[in-house]
Amino acid sequence: MINSELEALACAGTPLISDALGRLDAIRGLTRFDGWRGSLVGPAFTVKTREGDNLALLHALGVANPGDVLVVDGGGALHRALAGDLARRFAMTRGITGFVIEGAIRDVSAFQTEEPFGCFARGTSHNGPFKDGPGRINVPVAIGGQVVNPGDIIVADNEGIVSFAPHRLS
Repeated sequence: MINSELEALACAGTPLISDALGRLDAIRGLTRFDGWRGSLVGPAFTVKTREGDNLALLHALGVANPGDVLVVDGGGALHRALAGDLARRFAMTRGITGFVIEGAIRDVSAFQTEEPFGCFARGTSHNGPFKDGPGRINVPVAIGGQVVNPGDIIVADNEGIVSFAPHRLS
């Protein structure tokens, strides 16, 4: 996808995108935790990890491309955060546009800035993650009742989160 297509998606919003793509179902149950009110849009860089462990997420931060959205399947567990301020800062230096996490985050106040970095997660926990693995990157993941494949387009805003294969735009 080219930047103009991503910009158009950001302006369209998730309700219109869902309607235009045949009433596309949404990723459900995640909350927006960032203070930025723009739309999070980009290709999914997927991470599958065990509950409460962010070793694979840290690896993904080092290899994801600028503009990617890290989509992390942590099993929905809320007992340990998978990302916090350090992961957010590292992601921003790498040009990653945001997080969509089926699990918990921490350092919520660090995410609530007006910097253009989106963060949607199942919930919060002050408990830090383990770093033992295992985990995998660029594999299909389950997020909020939907399967997200590597490279799927993610659009997330105040209305919700949708994901779809890039070919659906043609």
